[in-house]
Amino acid sequence: MIRIDKSGVSVPSILASDGLLEKSKFQTDFDSNPSGYLALSPNKPVSQFNFKKEIYGGDEVKEALTDIQNGKCCFCESKMRHVSDGDIEHFRPKGRWKQANGTPIVYPGYYWKSYDWDNLFLACQKCNQREKQDVFPIESNSVRALNHHSDVNSELPTFIHPENDDPEDHIEFIDQYIKAKTTRGQVTITQLGLDRSFLDNFREERLDDLSALEDCYITSIGHPNEQKCKEIFFDRLRNYVSEGGEYSNMFKSNFSQYLIFL
Repeated sequence: MIRIDKSGVSVPSILASDGLLEKSKFQTDFDSNPSGYLALSPNKPVSQFNFKKEIYGGDEVKEALTDIQNGKCCFCESKMRHVSDGDIEHFRPKGRWKQANGTPIVYPGYYWKSYDWDNLFLACQKCNQREKQDVFPIESNSVRALNHHSDVNSELPTFIHPENDDPEDHIEFIDQYIKAKTTRGQVTITQLGLDRSFLDNFREERLDDLSALEDCYITSIGHPNEQKCKEIFFDRLRNYVSEGGEYSNMFKSNFSQYLIFL
């Protein structure tokens, strides 16, 4: 994970228009019959919200997030566009939530955040559909925002927020392996499967490529081709640690001694 910066990017017009109207409708519908929207698994609520993917997941929204995130998953930093368009990820689940795997599913979710720009990111299908799903842990359920009259700012999510938090404060890498620096980092790694084996293997391949260039540079020191090897290594490193670089946080962790020279 790296921090995602949406500042300076206008809210997609479809969210500011259609999304705002749908949000207002949701709030009115809920207030007209609050108990109809409440349920605990295995039961389902009598009334359910009709979330419109063409609004929160429309082309305008996806294109904006793809540009902001440089085509990377907001969680695992894998490039997606060569195999998938990616999923729109609701940081706070829109339809329902649960505190952790194995705990009851609670309805409704954060329906009033379903079209909010600050709640939307782009994620790969693995992170979004198979790992995170409806799980949204917070430090104390006593302050859980249960409807639009609640204040989500009172919550303390244990997931790292891709924009409001700096993931580098919570996670690091030793070789290709992701490690937690904080409790929130560990919850995020575990729940999102950021230590899954195929990710480790793919990160290792990328890491080996740059490590080989580093070895070439080091062994060239004092020889006529030193400058050329240095330029090749640092150019590649600069690309890998950039915001658009795949697994940039891993490269920052493993090659931190060189970052002051970039």
